[in-house]
Amino acid sequence: MTAPWESMLHAASEIVEAAHTLEEDEPIGARCLGIHFEGPFLNSKFRRVHRAEWVLPATAERARAMRDACRGALLMVTLAPEVEGATDAARVFLDNGIVCSAGHTSARYREGMLAIGLGYRSLTHAFNAMPPLDHRDPSILAAFIQDRRTMVQVICDGHHVAPAMVDLLYRTLGDRVVLATDNMPPSGPGYRVEDGLVRAEDGTIAGSALRIDQAVRNYMDYTELPFERAISAATRAPAQLLGLQRDMGSIAKGMRADLSLWDENYNVIGTIVGGHVVHGDFAKAIPAQAS
Repeated sequence: MTAPWESMLHAASEIVEAAHTLEEDEPIGARCLGIHFEGPFLNSKFRRVHRAEWVLPATAERARAMRDACRGALLMVTLAPEVEGATDAARVFLDNGIVCSAGHTSARYREGMLAIGLGYRSLTHAFNAMPPLDHRDPSILAAFIQDRRTMVQVICDGHHVAPAMVDLLYRTLGDRVVLATDNMPPSGPGYRVEDGLVRAEDGTIAGSALRIDQAVRNYMDYTELPFERAISAATRAPAQLLGLQRDMGSIAKGMRADLSLWDENYNVIGTIVGGHVVHGDFAKAIPAQAS
């Protein structure tokens, strides 16, 4: 196996160990639900800033190694369904209850429908790192919009996707929109945060500096949705995407007491994890809206 592959598995194992340690201690911040591998089984033509040596051929053996390295914490993998070996790898993930999300892909409509038929239920950052939504030769995005079994993630920072297109997604998908931040720190020399985006040295967009509370406010602005409906795209919808809707994503008896509290201007003023206040003054937060 290649050095990047071994490094990837080692990093996953270390992240899982850190997550388990956090889970065992008193909560000090947001709960870590698990790991999302965005790669390495991507289409090299749509890898964007993913380093070429980290884009690897898909095999069932590698999929099993990823599963094993994560020791039950692997929740989702983004992969390009059209690349060689992706079907075999996806079957391993799906057989183990791991969400397969299509992304960094050249797939068109027909390939998207085949992927959904196999079991893909998510599309990673709609419009980004995939072909445009052409009216004569529709891309994979059209398949995920059309099939109501799927959820579609969108980076709602106003840069990755124009506000009008975010609104169009909502009008088409309704409660199947999942807000994603694509938030990442500058990951090396030459990377920088600029106007809310993380850019590589050559100016290529590498990620976003977006936070989920701002994503909700943007979503309200772009779609003219009220808070109580917009917040679903950051709570109930992602929980459903990951198959965790019985434990989180809404406020009901028996759910995990993981809550954020917002003031009248839709700013987060309190955070509760597992019933413990980890941020803010709970007494002041009582009159606020909970999500």
